[in-house]
Amino acid sequence: MSFFKELKRRNVFRVGLAYAMISWLVLQITDVVVPIFALQPWAGKLVFLMLAAGLPVALILAWAFELTPEGIRRDSEVDHEQTATARTGRKLDFVIISLMAIALIYFALITTGVKIKVAGILALHPVSPSRYCLLSIAVH
Repeated sequence: MSFFKELKRRNVFRVGLAYAMISWLVLQITDVVVPIFALQPWAGKLVFLMLAAGLPVALILAWAFELTPEGIRRDSEVDHEQTATARTGRKLDFVIISLMAIALIYFALITTGVKIKVAGILALHPVSPSRYCLLSIAVH
């Protein structure tokens, strides 16, 4: 079996893509939360570095272990004739597609000039380009 077929069988590509999408979502949340809690500007960089350092770990774990109905097992202990790799792959596909849909909606809202404002409830407010000027807190 070739190296790339083995990577595909062990869902390493899917885990990498799912990790990248989840990392993007975590970075977006960090981008919003850092100013709210008045954290240091380097907090976002720290989160990025931690996520970047975690990617090789996630890929190695995806290579070494397999998710089975009985739980997480070492790949060497799993009978590859009765493996649940296809079902696990479908679950990862669902996660990836869901996160891509969230990203697409996010980018669509940003490019159309809609500002998401959370004040107890989620409300969408159209924003004119003139509203992007810097205003003091007292003006709001």
